Amino acid sequence: MLERLHPNYFFYTGVDFAEAAIERTKTKNFVNAEFIIADVESFCPTRKYDIIVFAESLYYMKNQILILKRYKEYLKENGTN
Repeated sequence: MLERLHPNYFFYTGVDFAEAAIERTKTKNFVNAEFIIADVESFCPTRKYDIIVFAESLYYMKNQILILKRYKEYLKENGTN
């Protein structure tokens, strides 16, 4: 997804519980990007975002509505998910 957004983003955070996926992405040396090994159901961002995307992951979560409500707190004013 990052390759599709670049260079139209300011800062990107990629979260995946699969260490191999994160390590593979880190080798591409994207600027203004961080990649974190974590479970999105318990991950707590340290910043607010303009957009939050759950790419091919939301349907795996136990309580999708609860997750969307929790992540809404990490959206900037006028942000979207």
